[in-house]
Amino acid sequence: MKISIVTVCFNSEATIERAIQSVIAQKYEELEYIVIDGNSSDRTCEIIRKYEEDISYWISEPDEGIYHAMNKGIAAATGQVIAFLNSDDWYNDNTLSKVRHYFENNDVDLVSGNIYFYEEGEALVEDIPKQTAVEDYFFDIGLPHPALFARTALFPKYGSFDTQYKIAADYDWMLRVCTGGARVLVVEDFFTYFSCGGMSTAGKYQAVKEQRRAALAHMERTGRWDLQERLEAHYKERLHLARRNIYYIQNMDHVGSRLKALYPQDGTFYIWGAGKRGRQCLELLDRADIPITGFVDSYTDSTTFMGHEIIRPERIAAKSYVFVTPQGHTESIRQYLQEHGFAESQIIDFSDLIDRLAASEETEDD
Repeated sequence: MKISIVTVCFNSEATIERAIQSVIAQKYEELEYIVIDGNSSDRTCEIIRKYEEDISYWISEPDEGIYHAMNKGIAAATGQVIAFLNSDDWYNDNTLSKVRHYFENNDVDLVSGNIYFYEEGEALVEDIPKQTAVEDYFFDIGLPHPALFARTALFPKYGSFDTQYKIAADYDWMLRVCTGGARVLVVEDFFTYFSCGGMSTAGKYQAVKEQRRAALAHMERTGRWDLQERLEAHYKERLHLARRNIYYIQNMDHVGSRLKALYPQDGTFYIWGAGKRGRQCLELLDRADIPITGFVDSYTDSTTFMGHEIIRPERIAAKSYVFVTPQGHTESIRQYLQEHGFAESQIIDFSDLIDRLAASEETEDD
């Protein structure tokens, strides 16, 4: 099975070599590697030329944005399967061989794997809800684009990326395809390392607004008016969370000082969840001069995270405060802690905490 990998880039000299090397290291015989550069002015093209023997096709010319560049890659691709690897991301070992296995042994149009969130030298795992029904895709596609492999025939059938969307064209495309009847296989393998920090907080807010626009457009196209009330409520909440995150980032020191006043200086503190949100929680506690004893996590083989010990839940010291960070698991963690003698005041939902700290500072969306 021939697989086409497309990397689009612009002034990516700091990361492009790692991306290219990760594709070459797959040692996949039926590989077509395409690189679309947006007329970089740094050393990006020099690095690409270094690997010309392993690149099937590359071009450097001005484009109209990332999705316009991706569409160029689609037009050039000749493989049966296509995927897009960002210039600051890279593949895990043997990813392409695993993808071929899944396509050859399942009657599917899309194979979706997991991603590692790579930030400050560490690979973090964030729980991404797996969607099970077509209508769920209107609310959160749940298929991380950096680890998505699609049959190339889907593009002539459903169209390429709609460049009217500047941030969420991939969400629009996946919603178009999934509501159109494409068959999706979700697997547990971690295919891709995704570099965090590529989009500003304000950019993420705009992405949610674009996703809302796409979801409502596809609701109208498919006649799913029964979803309208739920969709409006869902995206109102997501926009609220995005605004909260803007406040959180821009006012970290202020939030930290307010947090410090909420808890006793001689308390013992743990963070439940050694992942991306656990890192965010630690950063906030550091700003508040609140030292933690360690992280709590049941689903990792690591023994340390961010310089702190990772312990099993049964080892949490009594009378400690526990900041709970994993999204979607708050209630089960709360129940566990309460069953083991922790009072409600000792269990802190990280999302609720940020909501309370930021509530007086937020403004309504226009």
